[in-house]
Amino acid sequence: MEKRRFCVYAIQSEITGRVYLGQSDCVQRKLMEHNEGRVKSTRHERPWKIMATEFFKNRDQARWLESGLKRSRGKRLEWLDKNRL
Repeated sequence: MEKRRFCVYAIQSEITGRVYLGQSDCVQRKLMEHNEGRVKSTRHERPWKIMATEFFKNRDQARWLESGLKRSRGKRLEWLDKNRL
């Protein structure tokens, strides 16, 4: 059985340049949901492109990082520089 990997991701609006952070076990599916307008907080700034990712073995690790990045602009900017695609 294949183990799931969890990802913290940053996507950027191609219209406004806004960066959105999230976490998921399937970043490609989440990008599709954002671009289809199924995520309320991002639907008005479509299309989105992936700009950074970091993978973890479990969801708790991904949630912990996502939460920390959303609270600290400095950590967020450092993480984006380190994990930019």
